[in-house]
Amino acid sequence: MVRPHLINGLARSGPIRILAAGDLVPENDFDLLIRAFAGVARLDPRARLIIVGEGPERDALEALVEDEEMRDYVGLPGDVPPERFYAWLDRAHVFALTRHDGCEQSNPAVLSSAMAEGLSVIASDVGPVHDLIADGTNGLMVPPGECAALSRALHLVVEHDMLRRRLGASAQLTVQSMERRRSA
Repeated sequence: MVRPHLINGLARSGPIRILAAGDLVPENDFDLLIRAFAGVARLDPRARLIIVGEGPERDALEALVEDEEMRDYVGLPGDVPPERFYAWLDRAHVFALTRHDGCEQSNPAVLSSAMAEGLSVIASDVGPVHDLIADGTNGLMVPPGECAALSRALHLVVEHDMLRRRLGASAQLTVQSMERRRSA
């Protein structure tokens, strides 16, 4: 079931929330995401990054947030139950899915959930993610491990409200179409 997204219509003056989720492990490249985001937040202080999840990289990621002087811009709330995760999705504008090159994880359900909520998505071009995302149409794909490319994509969706809304609407239509095909 697709639920209407609550945030994409907010005024330009409010924070732009980027959400990521997953185990805090090296494969998820959250360190790269934090570095890429730091450049965006320095250009636009409306930007916020929330990484939901728990894992062995927590201490290193918290230290990186401090090193980048991003403690006011990056949140690491830990694990949340599914019903609370939807509250995070409802408050987000963008969903970021970063992965290492060679990571062949199947399409994460969380990516489909974010798209169904109408969030614009940015994803590393690894594994079968490109089966869901058409670059520039319903999301933005970035080469894995490339901080500058990820930063540019994040900056685009933070700065350009119309692009963010268009990508989110197209992402939502993609998931609705997939659901119709499955139920037919």
